[in-house]
Amino acid sequence: MRQASNAASAQKIAAAMADRFIGVAAYAVEVDEESGDMTSPRLLVQFGEIAELPSS
Repeated sequence: MRQASNAASAQKIAAAMADRFIGVAAYAVEVDEESGDMTSPRLLVQFGEIAELPSS
């Protein structure tokens, strides 16, 4: 997992990683600043095969 400052940066990071992995995805998530919990994932871009995220 890599952190990005915005959606465009996340997509560039995922594209750069795609040649080295079977599947890569970039998600936008909401982060609770107190607990660090991440919620409400939204797929931005996908390369190859990725696992489904568990629904919460």
